[in-house]
Amino acid sequence: KSTLLKLISGIQKPDKGDIYFYDKKIKPNNYNEATKIGISMVFQEQALIPNLKVYENIFISHEKRYERFGVVDQAKMAEQAREILNFMGLKNINPHKVIIDYNFSTRQMIEIARAISIPRMLGIEHPLILLDEPTASLSLQEIELLFEKMKFLKEYASMIFVSHRLSEVRRICDRIYVFKDGKNIQEISPHVSEEKIHQLMVGRERDQEFYKEYLQNTNISNEPILRVENLTKKGFYENINLSLNKGEIVGIGGVLGCGKNELIRTIAGIIKPDQGSIYLDNKKTNFKSIKDAIHNGIGYVPSERHREGIILFQPVKWNLTLCFLERFFLKYLKILDLSSEKRITESYIKTLNIKTPSMNSLAYDLSGGNQQKVVIGKWLFSKLDILLLDNPTRGVDVGAKEEIYEIIRNLVMEKNISIILVTDDLLELIGLSNSIILMKDGKITKKIDAPSKQKPMEQELVKYIV
Repeated sequence: KSTLLKLISGIQKPDKGDIYFYDKKIKPNNYNEATKIGISMVFQEQALIPNLKVYENIFISHEKRYERFGVVDQAKMAEQAREILNFMGLKNINPHKVIIDYNFSTRQMIEIARAISIPRMLGIEHPLILLDEPTASLSLQEIELLFEKMKFLKEYASMIFVSHRLSEVRRICDRIYVFKDGKNIQEISPHVSEEKIHQLMVGRERDQEFYKEYLQNTNISNEPILRVENLTKKGFYENINLSLNKGEIVGIGGVLGCGKNELIRTIAGIIKPDQGSIYLDNKKTNFKSIKDAIHNGIGYVPSERHREGIILFQPVKWNLTLCFLERFFLKYLKILDLSSEKRITESYIKTLNIKTPSMNSLAYDLSGGNQQKVVIGKWLFSKLDILLLDNPTRGVDVGAKEEIYEIIRNLVMEKNISIILVTDDLLELIGLSNSIILMKDGKITKKIDAPSKQKPMEQELVKYIV
């Protein structure tokens, strides 16, 4: 859905097909071109510059329109920003204040004001505004305010509204398109029941062989190796209680913004909770950093491997061994045992089937799937008890996914590692997990068992996450 909006707004280019705006074929080369013909977007991840003022953000990249004798007339920019804010009923927002001074929901309204301002400035009578998950991080009160503004704007603009929350879509939209697996399944009325939309959204068969369900561990201890009690991070999740037993894969599912990603990062020691406790082997812990978590036997595979999981312009060997170089350190000579590092690295490249010209090749040159194998593979060097996986197959092809699933199964069966799996893919969640925790709006809504021969259906899960 987000990709479609990026195609319409010129951020990405389609491989084929045409876009018509007011019956005129358009082909914007970038977002700036799209705004000039009347298409603006409110992004899923806010695209405001925090240390600039409100009026500077509203008219960013259009400053030339306010130039006079080579100098930008900032007073005029601020005045027109005030007119836009007043038009939208946002009189409480000061155009001279810095963006960072406002809370998230107010910044969201400023984003919408910016999307409105450009076509108004250009004299476009009825623009198109693209809203990509605008309610994902808003409170109920803030959502009500946003919907009030959207109803007001319907007289002035057309809107495409993307959301996982079906109740919102049915309430605010005049027509609904249901997407599944990158395809437009059906156009429906907002009066169609949520159950019917659930069926359209899912309704796929799960390939048991693909997810290696026959390798799912059934010999699970009743003693929890990790417990989370009343864990809360304001604005993300609250009062989370869960446990992980030895040899178990606990899956956590939910739509974007439900809090699942922040929860797993808290357990990994990256985010500090506001309240609640984490217990390892019934001992209360307080990780100050991810380094603390690693020293306590917890590994973490992040969702964004290029930013946090891998050093692209270093060799595969370095990426596989960097976290645990002490294993190859000759203490008396104060040097690394490079021959030992080479031997073990080669064995793991073979075990993980990492396709690379050599262990000295840059990680940058590997495919996405092989990069992800390196990210996961570095934990094979460790003596982990728990591995936290955040969307471990995001951005990899089907063949690499199947190999990664087998690696995950082997980590449990051969290394006796327990796993918490966070994923946006419902079939992956069902196929890999022994038990499933579902989240919505920062809260756990349902816990479901998922034994290998009694897996739940997607339809059973969807109603607890949207």
